[in-house]
Order: sequence, then C-alpha cells, then structure tokens
Amino acid sequence: MKKLKAVAVMLAAIAFLFSPKQSFADGDLVTIIGEMKNNNRDRLDPFMDAFLKFNDRDFVHAYAMNRKALDALPQTSVSANAEGWPRAVEASGPRVEDILEAAGIDNDATLSFVALDGYAVTLTREDRSSHDWILATRANGEALNIGGRGPTWLLYDTANSAATAEDEAKWVWSVYLIVVE
Repeated sequence: MKKLKAVAVMLAAIAFLFSPKQSFADGDLVTIIGEMKNNNRDRLDPFMDAFLKFNDRDFVHAYAMNRKALDALPQTSVSANAEGWPRAVEASGPRVEDILEAAGIDNDATLSFVALDGYAVTLTREDRSSHDWILATRANGEALNIGGRGPTWLLYDTANSAATAEDEAKWVWSVYLIVVE
C-alpha cells in the first residue's frame, strides 16, 4: 500500500511538473522555496511577486502548488479540535510528507510554514513524525479561503480529544509559503 501511495504521489508530481505554467494559470496557493530537487517556477519576479518581495522572500527556483496540484495528491481527512473551540473541524488535504515527496525535498529537512500575516512555525523531521500533519485545503467540506483559515491550514488529527493551546499554536492557518531550511 505504501509503494502504491508513493507511486501516486510521484505521478501527480510529474503531471504537475510537465503541465506548462499550470500553477500560474490557476493561481498558486502555496510556494515552496529552498533546497529541493523539483521546481516548476523560476526566479522571484519583483513586480508580479509583490507580496513575496514585500516580505523579503527571494528565490532562484521554487515549487508552486495551486488547488488543482494539491488536490491531485492523495487526500487525508482529519478531525481536529482544540481547547476552547466550539466543536471539532473536519479538514482535508494532502499529507505534508506527500508534498515533500512531490517537491523532491529531503525527508530530513526542517520546514517553516509561513502565514500571510508573517506568523510561522518551524517543524523538524522529528516534529513532523510525531503527528500525521496535513496541509488542509478544505474544512467541513468547504474550500478554505483567504479571510478565513485559508488558503491552506497546517494541522493534524486530534483523535477525539482537544489539543492544548500550545499544540494549537503550531497549527498555522493562512499558509502561503513553505521554506525549506
């Protein structure tokens, strides 16, 4: 089963990589910068990438993913709840490990997940292995959007319990950038 999943991830990545300018035509949700084997876009364009430039992000190559690319990866559903929430949220999206594989990122890499407001959480391989993290694109059946918790939301399943406030602080919402360190 694990090999089948790995093949599905690789096929989705290959299809995405060889789709000319697909990521730009459909609007990127997440841009990945740093050391990786795969890339599907070139250097930062200071004019068109104004938000990245404003936030002092620069790159020679990146791996950008739109909703279609994220949806092409195997999807995982989680039920996440935290102290003080009115109810659990049913979220779905690709596993972070599948995104790493699609972008050709070394499994030992440290990743920073950056929100639109600049809030960021850094996860080491050990941090990522403690939970089955997903980058959700949907919550309660609806697409995540900017102004809510979108475009993407980093979180994991809480197995019918409530995460502490400290753990919830790692659930970055409005993720638009992943930095490979």
